[in-house]
Amino acid sequence: MATTTGASGEGWRDYHRRVRPLPADIAAHVAAQIEGHDARVLLLGVTRSYAELGAELTAVDWCPEQIANVWIGDGPGRTAVLADWREMDLGPERFTAALGDGSFSTLAWPEDYRRALARVAAALVPGGMLAVRCFMAPDEPETIERIAGEVRAGRVESFYSARWRIAIALAGSGNVAVTAIRDAFDSAFPDRMALAAATGWSANTIAEIDAYRGSDLVYSFVTRSELVALVSEVFDNPRFVSSGVYPRAEHYPLIVAERRP
Repeated sequence: MATTTGASGEGWRDYHRRVRPLPADIAAHVAAQIEGHDARVLLLGVTRSYAELGAELTAVDWCPEQIANVWIGDGPGRTAVLADWREMDLGPERFTAALGDGSFSTLAWPEDYRRALARVAAALVPGGMLAVRCFMAPDEPETIERIAGEVRAGRVESFYSARWRIAIALAGSGNVAVTAIRDAFDSAFPDRMALAAATGWSANTIAEIDAYRGSDLVYSFVTRSELVALVSEVFDNPRFVSSGVYPRAEHYPLIVAERRP
């Protein structure tokens, strides 16, 4: 288990306080990708928008606070399990599809990706579908200066988009400590009142970046080609499809693949 992410990460205990609703059409795009494979669904995390996809659904999260505060609750055909994706053993060839929303970006690249994907593949029936929304690193990284300029010019739609873009710019193609994201944000925008005035973002919203202070969390972002190469080690036909129509959706596609026979 990694020392900076997963169940050992202290930062996850308060993560539920920063969870934002997803754009409404993402779940519909995910559902379309697993049509015909939705009898028994494995969900990596407790994403509310995905909780009713499939006839039966098992959500797996390594943080009890996430299950307690984010999960919509167990019900007929729906349950949440506390386990680490990199080590989980829910029974071989049990599920017909596996879903996630930004799940890979909470893992350290590349070894934790590899371990989690191996466990997911083991849990899927042959031909079972993988459909995970991903936060991708561009082939040509952005600079913090460019992002900050677009924010001040009113060309960034939300604080959350700015935060992710800064995170991805810092990571390049790999891992980034969330404390570094906060530091870079404060360096780019030292006057938060001026930032609020320029963008219309509330002071409380901007202050959400302070949740990263002192955290041991690490995020990861990789390019499309890098992720396809790794997924293809255990899955067939990995490819990217749209996750919906919303700002910067082209940077947050679904990776879809089939478990090998």
